[in-house]
Amino acid sequence: MRAARAELTKTAGTLSRNASRTVETRRAKIAAAGGHLNALSPLATLSRGYAVARAQDGTALTRRAQFAVGMPFNVRLADGTVPSVVTGAPEALPES
Repeated sequence: MRAARAELTKTAGTLSRNASRTVETRRAKIAAAGGHLNALSPLATLSRGYAVARAQDGTALTRRAQFAVGMPFNVRLADGTVPSVVTGAPEALPES
């Protein structure tokens, strides 16, 4: 009976250690996945200094042809939005 009880205690300890190890491994994997998701987040991009121009309907403005003089639009930054208006004709980037 004592041998069985000792074996049971040993097995319970092993099970507890394995469960703790499994939980810690999964916690580390979740933390790593969270880091990857954060790196892909549009908000992370904004926090690095980029901005997104959006039309009044929320559409992202990605080409100069989408802008016209007098057109209102919003600029999305890391910490908020700036209402803006086009004051000059859109210019092409110089060729390099």
